[in-house]
Amino acid sequence: MLDTYLAWNERNENEIIGAEMKFAFTLNGRSVTGFIDRVERTPLGEYIVLDYKTGYPTESKNTIKQNIQMNVYTLAVLDKFASLPQCASLYYVK
Repeated sequence: MLDTYLAWNERNENEIIGAEMKFAFTLNGRSVTGFIDRVERTPLGEYIVLDYKTGYPTESKNTIKQNIQMNVYTLAVLDKFASLPQCASLYYVK
């Protein structure tokens, strides 16, 4: 798993702008807080949200659209940087 991660990380051209990035925002009068595993900025200035998973894949590119956690992370990036991320991805290290 480490070799796979390190090889991927070596090829990644994006800038890491946050790891375990704390967020807090209000949604419909409710406080929403948490931590995003990793936020990157692409060479074009767009944001990428990554959530690391150590288990086996349970989401697909179709089902992740309904994933509450990833949608909250997307809203957190919008709140913090005034821009929606280009994508939000689960990174399965296995």
